[in-house]
Amino acid sequence: MDSVTGHAASKDTPLQFHLTPEDVLKFIRTSTNDSVKLLALCGYFSSLRPQETFALQLNDFLVGSKARSLEACSVMGSLGLFDGLAIDVDKQRRPTKQEKSNPKKNSKDLVAFFSKPAA
Repeated sequence: MDSVTGHAASKDTPLQFHLTPEDVLKFIRTSTNDSVKLLALCGYFSSLRPQETFALQLNDFLVGSKARSLEACSVMGSLGLFDGLAIDVDKQRRPTKQEKSNPKKNSKDLVAFFSKPAA
């Protein structure tokens, strides 16, 4: 049994458990730490790494028609997923410093957020 989710361990994944979107949203509702909430939301629903998440600024979030015009969001919409939020990943925070740098190779892009309740 997993201590975080209470789910039985799965043999299908090397992580030994599988989180559902509902598991993550339940965790977000009970957490009191805003940084942990942001990490969970951006990590699960848009696959951002912690150093990319902590480098985000308000203007990195694109919403509504601005987001829907992007390829990443239009693909999500065509699959019946949420298409109204994208994140512009163009920097990361260095682990030991407050300064920001370019993200790792092939990580710079616009990323769709696939869940409306999470958005």
